[in-house]
Amino acid sequence: SSQTKFGNNSLHHLVYNDFLDANFDFPTNLDTRVTAQGRTVISLWFYPTKLDPDPNFGGVLLWSDRIKLYHRTSGTVVYASGTTSVENTTPLTLNAWNFIRVEQVGSDATLSVNGVTGADYPNADPILFFAGDRLYVGADNAGAGKLNTITRGFEGYVDHLTINVTGDSAFRTS
Repeated sequence: SSQTKFGNNSLHHLVYNDFLDANFDFPTNLDTRVTAQGRTVISLWFYPTKLDPDPNFGGVLLWSDRIKLYHRTSGTVVYASGTTSVENTTPLTLNAWNFIRVEQVGSDATLSVNGVTGADYPNADPILFFAGDRLYVGADNAGAGKLNTITRGFEGYVDHLTINVTGDSAFRTS
């Protein structure tokens, strides 16, 4: 399990083009298939101060060339991986802390916002990160990540970003 806590404070993004290398470098492939590393969970706390840094899409929270986690202007959260994406219908609460969790086993993923899990997503790419990949927080200014037209980052705060590889093959039941 790896976690980034941004000092004694949370990571504050004031404008939509802020980004930070989250210091998650992957020396080997992170493969969520049961025959490899198994269940992987990406979780974070997010305090949005604005839901429309990009009036068409919202704001990017996390990205790499294989995944993108972003929120829409409506406050719903989207996890993109593989051939499509999954959207949680529970909107974020503006100017409040929200807990976001992506859980993946193989090509099956779930997305939870504030404890409410949305529909199962059966088309996720089982390899979240290849060796040498890096996870970024905020804007994808160059359009180098997954869904390269969704580039503007979030405005607000992120804290307790965690990637946990459990090695088992079961989704959380509660």
